[in-house]
Amino acid sequence: MTKDITIKKLQTDLDETRRQLDQVVMTRKSEGTALLQNEAYRSENARLLQMLSKTKEYAGFANFAQDSGLGVRYMDPVEE
Repeated sequence: MTKDITIKKLQTDLDETRRQLDQVVMTRKSEGTALLQNEAYRSENARLLQMLSKTKEYAGFANFAQDSGLGVRYMDPVEE
């Protein structure tokens, strides 16, 4: 009887550990996907700024954004 209880407990522990491991793997995959998406956005923004720099209307802004190093960030104005 004691062996059966021990086996059942070990099986439950093993199932829980597998579930936790699956969760860690899925979290890492989603973090990796987010990092890849972020890099794609950076590349796309650089390409768009380069295109803007070739226009008469936005050349100054694009050059400023490229020279700033950190990039230009947009924030919604605070509504009062």
